Formats: sequence, structure tokens, C-alpha cells
Amino acid sequence: MSKDPAGVYFKYPDTLLSILRGFRNGVVYGAKIRFPHALVMTLLFRDGTWRDKAYAIFQATYTHAKNLGFYAATFKAVRALLRHFRGVEDPWNTIIAGAVGGGLMFGTNDPVSTQINMYVMSRVIFGWGRTAVNHGMATYTPATFTIFAAITWAMVMYLFYFQKGTLQSSLISSMEYLYNASDTWPKDAKNPFDWFLR
Repeated sequence: MSKDPAGVYFKYPDTLLSILRGFRNGVVYGAKIRFPHALVMTLLFRDGTWRDKAYAIFQATYTHAKNLGFYAATFKAVRALLRHFRGVEDPWNTIIAGAVGGGLMFGTNDPVSTQINMYVMSRVIFGWGRTAVNHGMATYTPATFTIFAAITWAMVMYLFYFQKGTLQSSLISSMEYLYNASDTWPKDAKNPFDWFLR
């Protein structure tokens, strides 16, 4: 039997207080991560009134914090239930709980969920690569990362120029500025120096 800091005894550590604290931590962390990102991105790239911008920042922060809080609580609850009913703690409890929570909280194709899913997927790919190295299924050399970077950038440039609609809108906007806007001469530029500064 384990004991929580409040002095209440539980059979398993992932019980009601753990689930509630997971929700709380998810909300706090989600707000801490999303607010500065939403603030900067909205002020730099979003058109509209200050009120519109403030609402967009609030909405993105609220959605991220809420979804992450409910994900943490759902994951912990499903994992605890599986452990209770299956009578065993194994990777399947974690995998199933992660799938249920992910599908419920991040399964809607909206900008916040899309960004979170892409962020997590990039970490998953790196994690599986390191797992393969750790288990002797692959060998890492400095050239491996160089090849990975080369393939990644070759693919994103191909998609940008030839399959643009397949990329996320924020990435398209960034690449438009980097690669297409730099191709054209601003109409009011008087000389090459002026063109460079614009």
C-alpha cells in the first residue's frame, strides 16, 4: 500500500487525487507553454483589432490548457482502470490509455491539436530511432543525423514547391516569406540596398 502526501492510503498510486493533480498540472503546463507562443505568433502574424488578437491568444491558451489537463486525467484514469480490471501493470495499459486519451482530447483536426500532435510525433520518431540504437537494431554515427537532416529538408522543399497544400498553413506562411517573398523586387524600392532592407 502506498501513502499519498495528505496521509490517505491507496492501493495504487494512480487514484483520484493523482488523476485530479494530473488534470491540474496539465492545465498549468498547457497554459505556460501556449500563452507565450500564442502571444508572439498572434502579435507578429495575425491581422485584426487588438480585441480580436487578445481573444485569439486566450482561445489558444484555453484550448491547449484544457485539452492537456483532460488528457492527463483521462490517461491516468484509464490506466488505473486497466490495471485494476486486468490485474497487471504492463505496457499495454499505458498504450491503450494513451490511445484513448489522445483520441478523445487531441483527435479533432483544429490548429492547436494539429500543432501538439506534430510536436509529439516528431519526438516519437526520434524516440523510436534512439530505441532502435539502444537495442542494437541500428547504429548511430554523425553521418546518420546529416542524412536525416538532408532527407527532411529535401522533402519539405519538394512539398512546398510542388505539393504546397499538404503542409501546415503556418509553415507555408514562413516558407513563403523565406523563399517566395525574397524573389520579388518591392515596387517602391529605389536601389538594391533598399530592396535588401525590405
